[in-house]
Amino acid sequence: MAKGRRRRRGCLTALVLVFLFIAGALYLYWDNNAVVTEEFTFESSALPDAFDGFRIVQLSDVHDKQFGKNDSLLLEAVGKADPDIIVVTGDLLDERGSIDDILPLAEGLPKIAPTYYITGNHEWSAKIVDSLTDTLEANGVTCLKNDYVDIEKGGEHIVLAG
Repeated sequence: MAKGRRRRRGCLTALVLVFLFIAGALYLYWDNNAVVTEEFTFESSALPDAFDGFRIVQLSDVHDKQFGKNDSLLLEAVGKADPDIIVVTGDLLDERGSIDDILPLAEGLPKIAPTYYITGNHEWSAKIVDSLTDTLEANGVTCLKNDYVDIEKGGEHIVLAG
């Protein structure tokens, strides 16, 4: 009788462990494949009044990932945020990817709002900085390389540097 209980308890423990493993794997898959947006409000008396309500979408660490066919899910999320500008802060690609992987973003983001890009460490280690920035610039993305742009709104200005 005690042997039967131990066997059932062992089966139950194994089932719980399998369930936890599957749940963990599903969470990791979702965490690496879902488009998640967060909204932050930044307030500063140093910002010109004309920039009150100015919306910036920041994309970072895409690492060759596709979010929907032709990045449709990511582009949709960016569009819904209704940004005044989009800043892409590096690691669009890494050693595994190719320029073709980011073409939907390179073409789609500037159609939503003016888009600015700075390189990340993965683009440098993949040795694709020049071809990547050429592709982005050909599609209307401004690549900041130790440079800055003046952004004007309502006759007032801020500087975006990269």
